[in-house]
Amino acid sequence: MGYEAKKTEHGGPKRGNGAYWGCRWDAKKESNRIRRENAKRQVRETAMQILHCIDRYLANCNGR
Repeated sequence: MGYEAKKTEHGGPKRGNGAYWGCRWDAKKESNRIRRENAKRQVRETAMQILHCIDRYLANCNGR
């Protein structure tokens, strides 16, 4: 009975994904991987916004 898959989360759906049915270690590995991917994406998007602002600033400075 103790070796069966069980819900690792019990507080209801998280962002529409629901609970992970399986071993806790597998759930943590997948969660950490997704968190790292999301962090990388956010850093890339922020860097692109900053570069865009710098480009606009330099274009305005060169036009004067």
